[in-house]
This record gives sequence, C-alpha cells and structure tokens, in this order.
Amino acid sequence: MTSSNPYAEFIQALLQNTLVTDEIINGQELHNYNQNTFSSKQVIALVIKPIPLSVDANIRYIKILSIIECAKEHKVSLYPISKGKNWGYGSMAPMGDSNVILDLSNFSLIQNFDEVTHQVMVEPGVSQQQLYEFLKENGDKYIMDATGAPVESSIMGNTLECGFGHSTIAERSKNVLNCTFAVPWGENKRTQLLSSGLIGTRDHQHQFNRIMNLGPDASGLALQSNYFVTLTMTIALKLKPEAFCAYFIDLTDKQFPEYIELARELRSLGVVHSASHIGNKHKAIQMALKKYPYKEANNITPLPQFIVDRVSKEYGLADWTVSGAFYGTEERVSADKAVLKKRVAALGAKPMFIDDAKLQSIIGLSSFLKKNTIGKALVRLLSKVSNSLEVQFNKLNMLEDLGALYHLKKGKPTNHFIKTTFWRTRDVVTKEAENLDPNDGKTGFIWIAPCTPISADRVSLLVSIVNRATNSFKFEPAMSITLLNERAAECVISISFDRTNTEEEMRAMKCHQKILEESAKSGYYVYRLSSESSKTNLSSYLEQQHERLDLKQVFDPCNIIASGKYRNIYVSE
Repeated sequence: MTSSNPYAEFIQALLQNTLVTDEIINGQELHNYNQNTFSSKQVIALVIKPIPLSVDANIRYIKILSIIECAKEHKVSLYPISKGKNWGYGSMAPMGDSNVILDLSNFSLIQNFDEVTHQVMVEPGVSQQQLYEFLKENGDKYIMDATGAPVESSIMGNTLECGFGHSTIAERSKNVLNCTFAVPWGENKRTQLLSSGLIGTRDHQHQFNRIMNLGPDASGLALQSNYFVTLTMTIALKLKPEAFCAYFIDLTDKQFPEYIELARELRSLGVVHSASHIGNKHKAIQMALKKYPYKEANNITPLPQFIVDRVSKEYGLADWTVSGAFYGTEERVSADKAVLKKRVAALGAKPMFIDDAKLQSIIGLSSFLKKNTIGKALVRLLSKVSNSLEVQFNKLNMLEDLGALYHLKKGKPTNHFIKTTFWRTRDVVTKEAENLDPNDGKTGFIWIAPCTPISADRVSLLVSIVNRATNSFKFEPAMSITLLNERAAECVISISFDRTNTEEEMRAMKCHQKILEESAKSGYYVYRLSSESSKTNLSSYLEQQHERLDLKQVFDPCNIIASGKYRNIYVSE
C-alpha cells in the first residue's frame, strides 16, 4: 500500500484484524461494483464483504461491529448494500462521499417464521426468490409481496428504500415490525446492536413472537436514513387468499383522468385493496417488442409515430392499461368484481378478469394455436378473414408477459421484466435477456419516480411534464403509475438509452434532471433517490414550515454510515 492511497491506513488496520483479513475486495476485483446502468462519477475504492461467524445472534455480527469501529477510528465512511441489485437507481454506487462499500449479501438468514402472527425475520442478503421458496417449503400458507425487480434482489434493501410491490401489502415499509441496528455512536462509545422495539422480537422463555410494542417503535428510523446499519428486519406476511382474481382495463386518454378519480374512490371504500398499476402505451410497446426496432426506424430515435401506430394496431394496445387484483374469500372477490365492472362500465370501459382457471384455458389455447399443425393453419386462415382476430392472436403472443404479471400479483418473483431494461441496447438477444445482468456497461437506463395525490388534475399535470421532457430530449415517455393507497400515486419513468452512445447518454442524464426539477417545481417530490438524483439540492424545492428532525448527530456523529445519503432533503443543509 502507498501513502497516496487515502484508505491505506484503514486497509492496513483491517488486514491486521484476523476477523476480516480475507474479506477485503480491491483492485481489479472491484469491476462489478463500479458498474452502473448510467454514468456515475462515484468510484468505489474498496469493498468489505464479511462472512457471518455463526447462526448465534450473540456473535453473528461481530465482524460488522469491528469494521464499523475501524472505520470510526480512521474516519472512513461505509456505504452498506444488501444485494447490489438497485438497478436504475444507481446499482451499487453510493450516495454522497462514501467510497467504501460494506457488502452484506452473505448475511442471508431467514428466522422466526410464525404462522400465528404471520411474520418472518430476514437479513440483508435474503432475496425475493429465497423468501418465496422458504414460504413454499414451510406450509405454503403465506405470500410475500413481490416486486418487478429481479428474483435475486434483496427484500430488505428494497424495503429500506420504501419500495413497493403488487399485492395487498404493496407499501413494504408499512409492514416492517422490527429491526436490529448496528448503531455507531460517537468516538467515546463502542458500536452497539439495538432493537427498534418489542413487536416482532422473540420471547424465548415463552416461545412466541411479541405482538405489541411497549414504548416507542423506532423501525421507521431505518427507512432511507444513514443513521446506522440495519442487520435484521421482521416483516408481516399475508395469508394466502381463498380466492384470487386479477383484472386488466384498457383506457383511452379521455377515460384516463376519469378512472383516476374512480380509482381513488374505490380504494377509499375498500373495493380495491391492493396496489393498482397503470402503464401507458409506450410501456406496453416495450413489453411487446422487448427491443428497439432500429432497422425499421432507420436508427432514428425516439420511436417514430408510424411504428407506435403499427404496434398499437397490431397488438391492440390501449393508451393506458390498468392492472390489479382482488384477494379474499369467494364472496368478497365476487362482490368486488361486480362493483368494479359496474363502475368502470360507466366510463365506457370493460375490465377483463383472469383467475387460475381462465389463465390455464388461455395457456392451453395459445399452445394449440402456436404448436399444433391444425392450430397454426387456423390462425393463418382466420387472420385473413378478420383483422380483429389477428390482433387477438398477437395478444396471445404476449401471454408470457401476462402470466408473469399475474403470478407477480400472487407473490411469485420473476426475472421476466428485466427484458425491458435492454430496450435500447443494440447487441442483446431478447430470449437471453431474462438471464442477463443489465449492469454490463452497455445497457443504459435510469429511473425517476415523482409522487402525486390521486387526483385527475395532479396526475395529468405530472404526465404532461414527463411527456414534454422526454420529447424534448428524444426519449420514449415509458411510464407506469402505481396507486399505492387511497391517497398517493407514484409515477416511475424509465429513460432507456444506449450506453455505447456518449451523446445519447448525456441527453438521458439531462432529461432525468429536467424531470426531477420540473416535477419538484410543481410540488411532485420523488419517493426515493438514486445516486444521481441525490446530487440535486431538493431542499430548495421542498416547502416546509419547520426543519426536519435529524438524528444523525445522535446515532452517528462521526458520520461513518453512508455519508451524504438523503442529506439533500434537509433544509438546514
């Protein structure tokens, strides 16, 4: 090591610590950690990837405590990551000035599963797939809330960023019962393991999980904060419903604002009680084609209108498509379906309902028409007779998308939606995309997610801001709007680009910044930050009567954990 390396003394101290000698990653091995899906000036200088010592909680996290103490001594900021699948928001790139990654992916224990109180404890390295399989193997009575993120993405990492899924849980952060924190404290006090409260912890003497708190619940302090390192999280699960039915609604641009008002009312009344997603036509086109049609478009971007029109007609794509699901007893689901059908009919639209039986029928029909000789001949014949039938056949070709979305709403994670991240990547074979990592240095996409009240006027204004910005910088306005609860909707905009085209990448970053600023000026704040958006001083846009409560000086006065993370939302800084 040379003295010119600012981390030399820190690394030397770690090497002298027999606990973590073999768990330091630097040099060429850092390549994967420094990759991103958009331009990032943040260079990761060092990664520490500790391995648990034991299942015993008393000694399991000793290495992590030791690493934090060493960082305090040498004034080095650590940036904890769970699985590093934060694609579109920065991957493994830190926010702020942290250049040392604390990779917690080896901590992948699932414990304290309780069928009575329907809860389970997970560590940072527990993936969506791991928890899904665990629940299947332990009675298959409960479902987890799945997101469209890859199957190997972290449950805890997404929850700490206030991520959301597709079930009745939807807002994952609202279902956190307990956390275990590694609190750094100051120079004169050693790093300490603390629980956020009583609920969700184990009463070993009486052999059950505690179900109520006595005193303050500090679980929320873990969300989007840089006060400490979260090592365990106890989350609530949902009992598998007796009946399940997904619904899909096609809307015109004219019907869209009317539906927004109706959706708020139905959610408030409890008719709709799960997350409802509304994707625009460009989102549907990317699902249908998977890859940008460069040849047909003569290498012109964004997608020419004649291709938008052709694909829309060929696949019968609406301006907006709603997807959601009903959960509960047979009677409850039947009643909710009837209300939705009646109320949507008043808008001139018609919901399509799909349950397990109907999905199997569609799969059977699709298989017959695609693989059977008679079926193929029938398709050719009927396609010549009726354009509408040809559209229906084309829609059957999107069955894989429908099936993945259907099962996602039932809590089954999937890699299927990774395919759309390669939209503008030129040399990726679509069939292989589901098994590829978009963090390849060639694939470009960045996400931004401003929030709005569920109001036709407010949602429409946000959509217009996105459309103007993407059109100005020559990108497709692919967006999906999720109604998280009876009050809030968030809009995820995906800006896709070819990272091998430097000029295109520069425009993408400017487009991202434009949407961020224009949204903030109109009162739309993002629900989470990326490593890019965290560089913007959002406090200048957030009108607040009082300064926000900031506990950084209480828990981490030495500024050891994730220096700079979410600091731009505080007016005082």
